[in-house]
Amino acid sequence: MNVRRGVLVGIAWVGLACGGGGGAPAAPDGGAEVDQGAVDLGVDLAVPDGPEPLDSLLEPLRDEHGAVGLAAAVLDPEGLVAVGAVGLRRQGGTEGVTTDDRWHLGSDTKAMTATLAALLVEAGELTWEQTVAETFVDFADAIHPDLQDITLVELLTHWSGLTGNMGAAFAGLWARLWEAREDVMAERLFAVETMLSAEPELPPRTAFRYSNAGYIVAGAMLEVVTGQPWETLMRERLFGPLGMGECGFGAPGTAGAADQPWGHSGTSTLEPVPPGPSADNPPALGPAGTVHCSLDSWARFVALHLRGAEGDTELLPQSTFTRLHTPVDGYAYGWGVGSPAWASGPALAHAGSNTLFYAVAWVGLGDGRAYLVVTNRGGPPADRVTAATLTALVESYPPSD
Repeated sequence: MNVRRGVLVGIAWVGLACGGGGGAPAAPDGGAEVDQGAVDLGVDLAVPDGPEPLDSLLEPLRDEHGAVGLAAAVLDPEGLVAVGAVGLRRQGGTEGVTTDDRWHLGSDTKAMTATLAALLVEAGELTWEQTVAETFVDFADAIHPDLQDITLVELLTHWSGLTGNMGAAFAGLWARLWEAREDVMAERLFAVETMLSAEPELPPRTAFRYSNAGYIVAGAMLEVVTGQPWETLMRERLFGPLGMGECGFGAPGTAGAADQPWGHSGTSTLEPVPPGPSADNPPALGPAGTVHCSLDSWARFVALHLRGAEGDTELLPQSTFTRLHTPVDGYAYGWGVGSPAWASGPALAHAGSNTLFYAVAWVGLGDGRAYLVVTNRGGPPADRVTAATLTALVESYPPSD
């Protein structure tokens, strides 16, 4: 099997099981240079420290678990507290990873898509209870009767009844999406029409079924009501206002170069996969999981959610974040929700992988503390090294600090 064509990995239940079940925050950058000729005003003019380095914590974990590259961050509502990156961008290469490198986030994209939906709802461009039939009017009559009234909420919380495995349920569509890359918005809409015309895997609203298909449909709803591609909406409505300038879509890096981490396939023998069409899932799956970001940019998004748990932000009111963080059978809007032992209250968690990268977030809403870990390989080894790293981060930077 070509692992690069596997289904996106979803919720990180390990994040919940460990111990139990707007605007741009300015990440510390070392501060402005102090004028050495300044008059002594009797105050401390020392340059503030930037985020603490994590390399010495990460290196033993990378060695123990056989990671190629490993990076992590600790943050609070204002931005980065600690950050580090160790290892290589590609197996067999000499280029080391850096804290500025970009990592594929896989299904951690889902929380971004749900937040983008909230921004459009707040702007009055659609509603949470808007149905697919009301949105896709050009083919509403072709939508299966059982799916006519599924809503944006049900799509974002995985209660729509749509398939959990697109590759198996829609093999012909899946193959087409791999080849169709010229007009991603049109192909996404074609995929939505195909999936909504078929009988659902489950009757809607009867059971939780984690579904990348549901997020593709939700993303297409945002496109229809705005007339803009999901990628453009993400850049203009979310990335731009939050200062997430080091985010993009698909595999990070330049084809033929090792200017960013490469993903790796395989388990015992790792194969570096250079940036290009084979290094990620089809672009039409974007809303379900094609975003890549640097740790700083990803932290800006997560910090927004920490601030939103405390009060209104410049992007969205606290009431909207309450909705985004409230679970339906353990899953909220792009986040798993639980009460792990390390947190003093509810915590969000999610993992993402395109089978070549792996990224995990733990977010303590009541503690104002979050942890991010990324690595450029997938599968069980990636799960183990990220879980071990998250545990080490919590021990070294507990929420009570």
